[in-house]
Amino acid sequence: MSMKRLHIRGILVLTFLAIIAMNGFGQKDYKIRKLSVEGNEVLKDADIKTNMNTKAKTFTKKLMFWQKAPRFSNITFKDDLERLTRYYQRNGFLSPKIDYTLTKKDSSKVLRIVLNIHEGESVHVNNVTYQLNNKADSLSALTFPAKELPIKNGDRFQDEKVKAFEAFLQKKYSDRGYPFPKVKTDLIITPKSKIADLSFTIDPGSKCSFGRTWIKSDSLVPVSFIRNQLKYKEGEPYSKDDIERSQKKLFDTDLFQFVVIRTLVDSVKDGRVPILVQMKEKPRWLIETGVGYGSEDKFRISAQITRRQFMGGARKLIFAGKTSYYLPVSVEFSFIQPDFLKDNLDLIINPFFIWENETSYDVKRLGNGLTFQNKFSKNTSAYLMYSFEKDWFTYKSEAPIDEASQDSIPYNKSGFTLGFANTTTDDLFDPKKGVKLNAYFTLMGLGFDSKYHYIKLEIDAKKYFPMTNNKVFATRIHFGGMQPIMGDPETPVEDRFMLGGALSLRGWGRNQISPVNENGDLVGGNSMFEASAELRFPIYDILSGGIFLDLGNVWAKPYAFDFTDLRTDLGFGLRAKTPIGPVRVDMATPIFEPLKAMLFFSIGHAF
Repeated sequence: MSMKRLHIRGILVLTFLAIIAMNGFGQKDYKIRKLSVEGNEVLKDADIKTNMNTKAKTFTKKLMFWQKAPRFSNITFKDDLERLTRYYQRNGFLSPKIDYTLTKKDSSKVLRIVLNIHEGESVHVNNVTYQLNNKADSLSALTFPAKELPIKNGDRFQDEKVKAFEAFLQKKYSDRGYPFPKVKTDLIITPKSKIADLSFTIDPGSKCSFGRTWIKSDSLVPVSFIRNQLKYKEGEPYSKDDIERSQKKLFDTDLFQFVVIRTLVDSVKDGRVPILVQMKEKPRWLIETGVGYGSEDKFRISAQITRRQFMGGARKLIFAGKTSYYLPVSVEFSFIQPDFLKDNLDLIINPFFIWENETSYDVKRLGNGLTFQNKFSKNTSAYLMYSFEKDWFTYKSEAPIDEASQDSIPYNKSGFTLGFANTTTDDLFDPKKGVKLNAYFTLMGLGFDSKYHYIKLEIDAKKYFPMTNNKVFATRIHFGGMQPIMGDPETPVEDRFMLGGALSLRGWGRNQISPVNENGDLVGGNSMFEASAELRFPIYDILSGGIFLDLGNVWAKPYAFDFTDLRTDLGFGLRAKTPIGPVRVDMATPIFEPLKAMLFFSIGHAF
């Protein structure tokens, strides 16, 4: 064997041993105990870690002690550093510096990794322009309000925003009869001054109209019903927005597991674009059950049975039943007729029987509701409801003489309620930003020998402010008033306001903030105000915390708000993210009254 071959073989062996040594440090011996990020000011820790294949064991997985922690690989880690550099550059940082420290503990064979990031100065957008190409001289370029544009002058440059701008322009033209628009992007970056100039050139392509629609479905839902949900007609100008609205309309019927509407690009003829609609039907019957526990209602059990396509079309019949300590019996049926008389107007018929077990009284309600609910937009809806019920009310103590007429004698209630809701939050269960507004006005005492005559107004507004490091500042204002009319001396106890508990002033027990009668019964009030502020912050993985302040009160007289007479509490809590929303533990105490600790365990945020 020649010296040359020995030399080459020696080099190969040494290289192989070096690779083994480089990987062996982590892959065979060391487990990743912790991965932390320091120095970053703009990009978030979570986003940085998402772009890495090197990962430490999460809090949830640490609870699964039988699962092994991830092992360190030097090759994977070096690749991660290069990937992070590119990630920063895509987000406007041309020359980020990413250093690191590896701290190993030989006795337990664990490794701690700290990334030290110096982001540097970012590139900002200096000018954004968009125009049609030469082939489209006969068209007039569309103009859009500045607030709609995904990129504005002065924004930090980001690749994803450039792509969003391209998609924005394509959609605007595809909504106006041009199904195949193309966008060319020209980018000029001046590294010295850290500015970028962007120019988008649009080629709209040919103008088209809708052609024939083909429907492919395994469902028993009539094709005529499916066609009636489509928001376009054959021969109308092509619009991607109409296709998206049609897809949403079909999906919102709750009849289909999925709905896909495709433009058949290869079959366009004479400016007509054929459309294919595909869907898969959901099961006709749906049964849902639940068992839970809360510090207020103790054990609770619920069940719901839904029959889809009841009597054909998108009609639904829903049976819902539940029981808990404060709600021994709740049984109700809901018949829902969507698109009653017009689009987005639902008719709901809702017979019910409810038994409420409150501290000072219990009440059984047997009745029915007839509701017209209209959805004006994705975020806004309103409803008008007529309700009739017969109530059986009983005090748990001996009834006072002046209220004996209400105790134990069944009576009718009949009236109208007008409600309004607007929701712009980013998440249903755990909102980080946006607004929730609910308001309703009730006029009770119309016909059917209704015993009580009163008006009631209630408004509940919540706003969520995102902060740095994934913190959220949540606020709430909730107030209402009731007043008897037509000569009535009082309003019904069971419809009055009470505060206190897991969803209200948390320094007091459920419904403990209330006026009382001469027997000491909690009888509710005709005026109510409460406000809350809560700072929510991450702790570790699925765990987060909250510090909150609640204040408010209930007053006996109608619209008698006295802001010098407010009850106040202060508290803190822990939350754990779950698929059904945050599991919450809160502890609170009054701060201007004798201290007492109240502990609440429940699911979902207080507001």
